[in-house]
Amino acid sequence: MKPLNPLLLAVQLLLFALGALAMATASPADVPDSVVFIALGLGVTLFVSQLRATASVQLGKYAWMLCLVALVAVLFFAREINGVKRWIPILGFQFQPSEFAKVALIAYFASFFARRGTRYALWVPALALGATSVLILLAPSTSAAVFTFLLGLGVMFLANAPIGRILSIAATAALMASPFIGYYFQQNRYIANRLDGFTDTLRTDNLCYKPDKTQVEFARCVIQRAGNLGRGPAQAKFKFFADTNDFVSSTVAHSLGLLGITTIFAAFACILWVGLDTMRRLSRAVHIDADERNAASILCGGAMLMLVTQALINLAVTVGRFPNTGMTLPFVSDGGSSMIACAIVLGWMHAAHALLVKHEPRVSVPANQAFAGGD
Repeated sequence: MKPLNPLLLAVQLLLFALGALAMATASPADVPDSVVFIALGLGVTLFVSQLRATASVQLGKYAWMLCLVALVAVLFFAREINGVKRWIPILGFQFQPSEFAKVALIAYFASFFARRGTRYALWVPALALGATSVLILLAPSTSAAVFTFLLGLGVMFLANAPIGRILSIAATAALMASPFIGYYFQQNRYIANRLDGFTDTLRTDNLCYKPDKTQVEFARCVIQRAGNLGRGPAQAKFKFFADTNDFVSSTVAHSLGLLGITTIFAAFACILWVGLDTMRRLSRAVHIDADERNAASILCGGAMLMLVTQALINLAVTVGRFPNTGMTLPFVSDGGSSMIACAIVLGWMHAAHALLVKHEPRVSVPANQAFAGGD
């Protein structure tokens, strides 16, 4: 078995524990289902960690094509919830293709840049990024589409694509989208409602006494009441929609207070540090096959970028510093699609670590010293 990064494994288990605690606090009856998803997520991470980076990127191209088909299917067969189509029911589970599209796009970009480098024109990955983002946007899922687009640009940057080309892709996309923005907002009033709710929240001093609170306001009120050490999982809390997925960090805060929020920040800071350190070491490991090394580096960087950015957005929304995006907190939020998608990308980070361990220089000990005793 290939070695795992012990710090990443500890962080994943810690986040799993926080997710289970949040479920036990907000919805104890659903704890068994949560444990099943946790076990599934851990199993997926272990499986992906044993794959070579080149194998992951080869599968990524076909996975991305499959995700495009699934995103088209969402428009016709998905279950609509609050005016949004994101989930396709399969065998009793709610499958969310947009979560896997982000993962497949990272793998596809890793395949493209590992093979061709950045000396070629970027119109192929730009078209792939545009098609994926537009299909997610039509669901409609505005925040997921914007996040996926920016994530793709971030992966291009990590792959050392020229910054000028990346900016030109962003500018072209903005120009193409500008004629449709007004119509899109008019057809999807929930976007304006979320922005209005965000500005109202910023102007409200004492949220706990405000009637008809929004989800963000409920979450902030829960955090305010929790204090530094929390109230424990047995203490009753405000019950509101999405307190175990989009706003799960507020439920963690209810049980553990500021300590719980700080632990979440520290966990994703560790993921950021491991990702940057692994990419740095891979860039210097010239003795490793170039295709394997480049693929591992891009997969690791994309995984780090996806997990850390998603966590920061989720936490910023929960404390009322960013409009509601519906972004889950990796490994803590309840939800099978998000759990598996995050488990896959963390497996890539483990695989990059294993590649370094496999090829790390070994210092040989002379035979006449191998059995030398010491006084």
